[in-house]
Amino acid sequence: MPSGRRTEREVVEHPGSVAVVAVTGDQSVLLVEQHRVGAGEPLLEVPAGTLAAGETPEACARRELAEETGYLPRRLQRLAGFFVSPGYSTEFMHLYLATELEAVRVRPGVDEDEELTVHRLSLDEAVQRVREGTLRDAKSVAGLLLAAHHLSTR
Repeated sequence: MPSGRRTEREVVEHPGSVAVVAVTGDQSVLLVEQHRVGAGEPLLEVPAGTLAAGETPEACARRELAEETGYLPRRLQRLAGFFVSPGYSTEFMHLYLATELEAVRVRPGVDEDEELTVHRLSLDEAVQRVREGTLRDAKSVAGLLLAAHHLSTR
């Protein structure tokens, strides 16, 4: 501990991750629905994934967005970065805003352990779901609120 006292902790070592708020030209966001074991139910989330060895966060953001939604951004901006759960994990997540989207020939949900359904909501509706408490995934809450603020101030 910083005080010099010794204690034992278990820490999950994690290579890092990305999350992407993908906003279309009509101010809709692309979200993915998938069952989450920890939550015990399906959650609506922004596309996200784990960094591969040697992969930059920007490259990972583009790859995950294409894999999960079938879109690539012409424009990718970093919104923030944060520790996901620093009490027990080293995971640091890079949060991006993706705009000027173009469809690509990638089947969404290509990972074996994922079953995804892509949803398209207006950004306003997604933010409203955050406020109502029906969109409850932390990275998505942070991403949607930051993206909405960023887009409203440009």
